[in-house]
Amino acid sequence: MNERSAQKTKRGQNSIGPAFLLVLMEGEGGRNMCLAVPHRIEKILDSRRVIARAGSLKVEARTDLIDSVNVGDVVLVHAGFIIEKCEEKEGQELEELWKEVLNIAGKRQS
Repeated sequence: MNERSAQKTKRGQNSIGPAFLLVLMEGEGGRNMCLAVPHRIEKILDSRRVIARAGSLKVEARTDLIDSVNVGDVVLVHAGFIIEKCEEKEGQELEELWKEVLNIAGKRQS
């Protein structure tokens, strides 16, 4: 089995937006890319789980990897885990960029 390595891109140096977190994985079969999606915290369920919203989609997300979140915070979610909490201005920008991505994706499906 090949050893896998993960590398985060530097903020502001990817083609999607200034703070989307892209992770490149190298291993068997080449490179894979993972994308963290911006969500806004709507409800805190307990010390490790929240309800977060991305557009009209609400999901349960885990908070194990970050220190703390509050209702209204914008966070980056990957594979059901919050991996980063964003500053409010940055969060608003990410939400707008994500809307653009979804809008473009929707136009391509027609």
